Amino acid sequence: MAFKKESNLHKKKTLICLALSLVLAPIFYLFYIKLFIQLITYSEDKKFNKTEWFSKTEERWKMRNDIINNNLLVNKDSVYVKNLIGLPTATLNNPRKWVYNVGQHNEGMGVIFHYINFHTNSAFFRD
Repeated sequence: MAFKKESNLHKKKTLICLALSLVLAPIFYLFYIKLFIQLITYSEDKKFNKTEWFSKTEERWKMRNDIINNNLLVNKDSVYVKNLIGLPTATLNNPRKWVYNVGQHNEGMGVIFHYINFHTNSAFFRD
């Protein structure tokens, strides 16, 4: 009789462990997959700093979001823009459309090239 109670208790423990592992295993796997993706796609953003913009040209891409999100180039004239971020990389056959190559960085298993486009009184970026 004691053996049968012990056997039933063992079966209950086994079923509980099996159920927990079926529920918790996918949660842990999803957590680690998400963590892995965040690690390989990490992108550092910095506040715009004019001194760093001109001295650390390979790290300009880190400041591009601050320029765009805070509208640092919106409603500004060409003299102000040239003074703030320098001469454009290209003009796309139109003196009113400027392109600034702000660098590249590795993300995941590839390389992303970043640009800021400036057209008269607007600015936007593209990757």
